Amino acid sequence: DFARRSSQSAMAMIAKTLLPLVAPVITYTADELLEYAPAVIKEEANDVFDLTYQPLPVVEIGMDETYMLAAREAFFEIVDRLKKESLIKQTLELGIVTSSDKLARLNPKDAEDWFVVSEIAASAESETLGEFEVGSDRFVIVRASGQKCPRCWRYAASKADTLCPRCAKVLNV
Repeated sequence: DFARRSSQSAMAMIAKTLLPLVAPVITYTADELLEYAPAVIKEEANDVFDLTYQPLPVVEIGMDETYMLAAREAFFEIVDRLKKESLIKQTLELGIVTSSDKLARLNPKDAEDWFVVSEIAASAESETLGEFEVGSDRFVIVRASGQKCPRCWRYAASKADTLCPRCAKVLNV
């Protein structure tokens, strides 16, 4: 999967950059790590003394960080109230309804992960639990429309005790 490979690539880049930095402090651990590291991380290095520091490349992100942080902060203020009132136990029980252009530019899965919710949609027929605004965009917090997936715990399954489409695809069910 593209997301899985992207995560693996990012972790390899971080490990490759971090290894020369920790080698002077934890030499034996770094040497052992290098012994089992894949070629993409160790390249030509035979031991920790062959490592050279290479900084991570600068990566441009395609989101408005200030806007997204403000939205997340407003969302979690309402979530804290909902938890205190015992209306929800976790944010995965929730969905967000919005027509925000800035949120629409993100990958839908990334947007859901940003807020730790089960769905983000332009409209929904669920119970409204709270509302907030960021700039001129309005966000409505609703109960997620699906059932709880036993694997990922997202409320995205069509029936209780069945896998959501994403987990079914991963497990080839």
